[in-house]
Amino acid sequence: MACDPAPGRPNVALKLTEALAHPARLTIVRLLAELPDEHTAFDPRCGTAYGVCFCHLKEKTGLSGPTVSHHLKILREAGLVEGVRVGRWTYFRLKPGGLEALAHELLHLARQAESRALPKTPSSPSLSLLQEFLGDFIVEQANQAPQEQVRTIPLAG
Repeated sequence: MACDPAPGRPNVALKLTEALAHPARLTIVRLLAELPDEHTAFDPRCGTAYGVCFCHLKEKTGLSGPTVSHHLKILREAGLVEGVRVGRWTYFRLKPGGLEALAHELLHLARQAESRALPKTPSSPSLSLLQEFLGDFIVEQANQAPQEQVRTIPLAG
């Protein structure tokens, strides 16, 4: 019997955190988010980023091709990464909204915890710090996404 912390509600956080729990997959996500433009292929017609070539991910992670492919499959199934086929090459990029869903769920959980928490101690984490971090992260992701796919998520509750 599986443990379902929120029966009847899709457990987005579980699916995404399971995908990010492996160090290699977290490294791939970081590479896709942080690699400079010289590692990214762009559509010459409109300038839209295709993403990072599989060969760059293999080189940067130091993993074998089949291992990188396995981890990319898990990240795609979780909705975090998408592949764009251009000729014989496949480029990978973060899927717009994938990490936002996790950030949204974490913010929701933080708000619930904050509302039920005992009075704060000086060392306890603050909801406002999490909101600030997630807000910056979501804005950063929105700025990297193709403009037609940008969505705004209100953070103030």
